Amino acid sequence: MSTTKLTDRQLPLKIYTVYDMKGTIIAGKGELQVSDADLRSLIAKKRETILKMPTSKDKSLFMGMRIRDRIFFFKIDEQEMEILKKKSVLQDILDREEKQFNVVASTFMTRRECPLFPG
Repeated sequence: MSTTKLTDRQLPLKIYTVYDMKGTIIAGKGELQVSDADLRSLIAKKRETILKMPTSKDKSLFMGMRIRDRIFFFKIDEQEMEILKKKSVLQDILDREEKQFNVVASTFMTRRECPLFPG
């Protein structure tokens, strides 16, 4: 599998695969099983997106979409889902506090000095 020029900071996913419109893998990270039916339905433009919600057996979120001349599939596992939920709650709290105290802007950094909420 070839790698893309996107950095983890630009695409912070653990598991994804990018296909061209012929169904050839052109980039990816991690192991992701994509069914032929899901891939073909996006290539044939029968569907714009594919979404498989978490279940009791598989707690991950699976999504595929057509973006211009590429097909992009990714999977968000249970741990990543929890992180996204926490970030969403934090972002909501910060947005309300900014409005309440009339704050123009705020930036929160991670330990690695990356913006926590890139904007």
